[in-house]
Amino acid sequence: MIEPMFGDLMLSNGAEWCGGSRFAGLNPLDDTDSELVMAARCVAETRRIVARQRAHILNLKANGGATPDHELTLQAFASALAELESHTQELVEAAKRFERSKRLLS
Repeated sequence: MIEPMFGDLMLSNGAEWCGGSRFAGLNPLDDTDSELVMAARCVAETRRIVARQRAHILNLKANGGATPDHELTLQAFASALAELESHTQELVEAAKRFERSKRLLS
């Protein structure tokens, strides 16, 4: 049985579980800083999820109950974390390019 460790988080309609909007273009503040803050929050929450799943697996192993499904769930969470970190880094780089071009045009 797969036991994802989401705590109080509810997955629904895209990225809303980490406080984001469903699509990147629906930023109500329409600014780069809020996009970066939102991405950082998603990464931080996903890191917490990965850490909880790792702790859960260690606890199960100590009691002789961990299964391959638990490990697969952890791998899926870790993969999602890597993707989020990659997208966050791309946002940071895009924001830097945007700021540079904005300064050049000023």
